[in-house]
Amino acid sequence: MLLETKLITFICLFIICLFFVEPVFAINQSSNSSEDISHQTNFTYINGTCQNTTLFNLTQQNETLIEINPCLNISCQEGFQCVQGKCILNLSYRNVDFNIIYGLSFNKWVNVIVNLYDESSFVFSSNLALNRELYTQRAGYFYKTEDEVLSTIPEGEFILRHTFGLANSFSGLITLEGLMYLQNNSKVFMISSNERVYQSLDQSVPFINANDIWTIQINTENLTGTHQTVCVIDSGVNDTHPDLNNKVIAQHCFCAYGGGCCPPNNSVEGNDAEDGTGHGTHVSGIIVADGYLKGVAPGASIVVVKVFDSLGNGYIDDTTAAVEWCYNNSKKYNISIITMSLGASLYDDYCDSNYNTLTKNIESAINTGIFVDAAAGNGANFTHISSPACISNVTSVGATYDANVGEQDWCKTWNQDHTQCIEYLCNDTITFADRIACFSNRNSITSLFAPGAIINSTSYTGGYEERSGTSMAAPHVAGVAALMKQANSSLTPFDIRSIMQRTGVSVYDPLSKLTFPRIDAYRSVMASIHDLVVSDAEIFDSNNKYNLFSFNVFNDLNETINNINWSVSLGDGNIINNTADISIGAYDDLWVFIEHTYDNVGDYTVNVTANSTTDSSNWQSLLVTIDKDFGISDIDVLCTDCLGTRVFGFNITNYYTPITANWSIKLGDGNELSSTETINLNQYEDIWVFVEHDYDEIGNYTINSTATSEELTRYSNNAFANITQVLSENLKLLNLGIFNSTGLYRIFNFTIQNNGTQNQSGIYWQFNISGETPVNSNEINLTVNEEVWTFIEYTYPSAGSYTITAKADPDDLIQEFNENDNEETLND
Repeated sequence: MLLETKLITFICLFIICLFFVEPVFAINQSSNSSEDISHQTNFTYINGTCQNTTLFNLTQQNETLIEINPCLNISCQEGFQCVQGKCILNLSYRNVDFNIIYGLSFNKWVNVIVNLYDESSFVFSSNLALNRELYTQRAGYFYKTEDEVLSTIPEGEFILRHTFGLANSFSGLITLEGLMYLQNNSKVFMISSNERVYQSLDQSVPFINANDIWTIQINTENLTGTHQTVCVIDSGVNDTHPDLNNKVIAQHCFCAYGGGCCPPNNSVEGNDAEDGTGHGTHVSGIIVADGYLKGVAPGASIVVVKVFDSLGNGYIDDTTAAVEWCYNNSKKYNISIITMSLGASLYDDYCDSNYNTLTKNIESAINTGIFVDAAAGNGANFTHISSPACISNVTSVGATYDANVGEQDWCKTWNQDHTQCIEYLCNDTITFADRIACFSNRNSITSLFAPGAIINSTSYTGGYEERSGTSMAAPHVAGVAALMKQANSSLTPFDIRSIMQRTGVSVYDPLSKLTFPRIDAYRSVMASIHDLVVSDAEIFDSNNKYNLFSFNVFNDLNETINNINWSVSLGDGNIINNTADISIGAYDDLWVFIEHTYDNVGDYTVNVTANSTTDSSNWQSLLVTIDKDFGISDIDVLCTDCLGTRVFGFNITNYYTPITANWSIKLGDGNELSSTETINLNQYEDIWVFVEHDYDEIGNYTINSTATSEELTRYSNNAFANITQVLSENLKLLNLGIFNSTGLYRIFNFTIQNNGTQNQSGIYWQFNISGETPVNSNEINLTVNEEVWTFIEYTYPSAGSYTITAKADPDDLIQEFNENDNEETLND
């Protein structure tokens, strides 16, 4: 009876409002608003005023809801209750999200996802092909149930948007009356908010060692992601970009935001995924670019599903529909990976129960062998991550730096034209490879980290651009997953995630006090096909012919591997092997360091191999270049502030058997100096040479030093000296003496002359008596043949010995004399 009365009241007052009352408030939509308000012309009477009954998009639970009609000191009308300063419908349904009640308090329509009970009896297994057949059968049952429930809603009280075959659910716009019918239906499990989702804010391939994989072959094909397809759920793609040529094999769009945003006619669904923001094109390039830039998996293909409008706004049900579309078309396009660089609400734990439909769709993809990852979000939060990354079957990805890029300020809120930051999110005062970017969300359920700070990739305008965010990290993981699936097609999504976690580089986060794995593509792919993984082979230290090599052997089994042997073929006929059997524990590794000295100049391919009785040989190669038997170092230019004087230093090192050597240095002004005797150098012995030279004229000079040996090659290096001032004999400091004296009183004098043929500027003098503070002049300029006399008065404090000094710069001219207490004039 209460509900009937309420409906009658609503209808009557609605009519009154239409004819007699103007709306008393306005709602403005912006790119930062948490609600989506469409332009309806309906009004309803709420809390004593006519309210606009425009569409209300339910938002994230942890965002600030719109501030309308506070009821701080007023009573709410019948059928309403005061909640946090607002009059809200006095309804409490066990299976209805509170945000829906809130929305219907101010709007005629709200955006919902309706979840029905799963009463099917299908049982799923590890057999991926069988699971797909069962999902197909179950989808028929779900669609039938959804149609039955939809038929119970009165006409005009629900606008259908999506029906889902992987989850017994549907989404759409509903009124208060429609909600009452649904919540009383025994088949309805839960009615939840249709949240808005946002794009996660915007040199990395070599950093994760992906390019080391591309030359390795499986079944005569290079490991580049060939035959793998990644479904990119994002803002779309510019498929005409030259680096994405022939990479996009299919497109689709689910985009109902703002009434419809699918190209070309702003429909809610279509087959065109034209990019409106550039976000999706950048993400796509990170995965599959194959042109001027190379993505992580340049041999893979992508299918792109657009779910965002040109401002980066979208709905969670469109994202859910996109996941289902990727699943439904996975056999057609060989989709093995889904990646989502987007996010909605924040959670400190798994959020499966908050996204029942999306969770079931992702579960269906996982159970049929499709790997799913998502960006952790960019809220600088170290206790929460965004949905859908918080869904347990999703591999969540945070962002790191891949290099030292200097101090970085990250903006939270921009002005309208995106030219000035209004509010900063966080600051990284220092950056370095594997530092977690301050903007990256992370917590204990974050799966992986990947480069995401200042990543260069494809731009939707046709060129290239740098973007940052966990949005850039997630596609790195998707690309590595494509490489792994090509290497071993039997890998399950959980295998892929576990291997990436085990083989990743450990990164410690001081804020959360957690350690996370940063992906290493080479180790992940090798662990996909080998129990023993040889990686990180590099020259740890080098002194030309002498080299210290290092490499890592990793056990990717959950048990100890015994009888491990390694071998290093050094490329010059020498081979070094381990001298005793090795055992490596479960998921543990071993670092090996070996030394070797090459006899001759040349290029050498070093092959590192490891094997055991349980695994085939696994290897890694690197190239060593020996280009010098002996050499001369770069020239150091010393004494750069000594007017025209320069000191040059260079080093000569012998890497060969004992030799004799000589050196010479051309100083750029016609002068040349050379060694006066032959130098004898033993192997690995060196000698430093220092040469001093005075330049007579201002200018730039090229200096060339050369080292020669009777036994070996000739080597040389160049340096440059910029002479801005030189010593000049034309400037004179004269006549320092005593002009007048009485007892302890003195008048000293000296003269500075310019006897040259050019005017001279920048002259300074200094006068000093021992034990006193020096007296300094201002700048003096002298024309040709001009001189200046200087007189200085001084009274000695007592009889004694004193040194009187006058200096003139820039030529560092000095005159001085002594007075002592043996002279009668100093006696008082």
